[in-house]
Amino acid sequence: MNGSSPESQRQRVGGGHESIKKVAVSQSSPNKTRKHAHYTCASRPWNLALMLRRFAEAERCHRFTAERVGDHAIPSTICGLQAKHGITFCRKWVKVPNRHGTETRVTLYWQDGKSVDRGQLIAGVRAEVGT
Repeated sequence: MNGSSPESQRQRVGGGHESIKKVAVSQSSPNKTRKHAHYTCASRPWNLALMLRRFAEAERCHRFTAERVGDHAIPSTICGLQAKHGITFCRKWVKVPNRHGTETRVTLYWQDGKSVDRGQLIAGVRAEVGT
């Protein structure tokens, strides 16, 4: 690519943002498999615990409400909570006002039924009944 070394190339990141990051490219593969350094759920367990507690307290979150409490990747957090604890989340597309005076579609996440009960037990919001 234009002036970049064969070991790396530039890639746009974010939804339409102009920030650029370097991405290592493996030379062993003919189709140049990309190796990314993502923030995984394992690297941010404090975030999983924080968001689990918020959902256990019957809070509903979407991308922008989660951002206010420091969760910059709510879909990954939801995926991590589901995988780690076996709890499920309800999802619904909603429109929220954006800073440009129009509306943006985002996914709203919440728990209900047995899933919220399980989340409350895991988060320590309430004690298990009958034990």
